[in-house]
Amino acid sequence: FQYNAVLINRYDPVLWSECEIHKDANNYADSRMLVLGNYKGGDFLIFPHGREHAPLRIQEKYQWIKFDGHLWHGSAPITSGIRYSVIAFRFGDREP
Repeated sequence: FQYNAVLINRYDPVLWSECEIHKDANNYADSRMLVLGNYKGGDFLIFPHGREHAPLRIQEKYQWIKFDGHLWHGSAPITSGIRYSVIAFRFGDREP
């Protein structure tokens, strides 16, 4: 896995409880995410069949998750604790 950028996010129930549903625009290939922390809620949501369909809900912590950032994705709100996510990706134009 090759990457040239890393993003670290911190979520808590008061200031920033979730990652809005979005698509990444300038990632070259798949991304990897590691979720850390002692929290409740905060499932990673990915919509492989489009935003109009129910998302896959991923609850894994402390292991790298591979995902395509060009699909709709985000997170459910956390209800307690603090959730960190570390995302590694390759910034640049997508492969043809």
